[in-house]
Amino acid sequence: MLQAHLTKAIQVLQDLISLTKQDIDSMGATPKQNIFDHADVKQRLLSKFDSLKSGIDLEVSRLLSAQNVELKDLLGEQEKRLLQSLEDKMHSLKTLNKEYMKQVISVGSFYFRLLDKVIPQEMNGYKRVASKSSFLSIQA
Repeated sequence: MLQAHLTKAIQVLQDLISLTKQDIDSMGATPKQNIFDHADVKQRLLSKFDSLKSGIDLEVSRLLSAQNVELKDLLGEQEKRLLQSLEDKMHSLKTLNKEYMKQVISVGSFYFRLLDKVIPQEMNGYKRVASKSSFLSIQA
């Protein structure tokens, strides 16, 4: 049971890594629809991973309570390899997410600066409002 949970969790992480790599590659492309589509898929994968992680925790707790030994002595070589692979995948995903975050911030900053040049904004208290000196007029 533990091996099944670990294997499924590793596959979910691999799917998340694959989608994140695609998003990073798509960041430079003009149509960003893939990135928006992937957001829902990633959310479902994260929910699935959370439930699998809970299953892993439950199974490990069950095994530990059934026998009075340390975890390293309780697990077989296959489980240890799967746990190591799970840790490696989590580290890879964390690294990719950091890279993705940097790109998202850069692209967002670019678009906000571009928008500010097209429609200059002023601060009115805590709100940003279109400048009255703007050459564009906004009509509702």
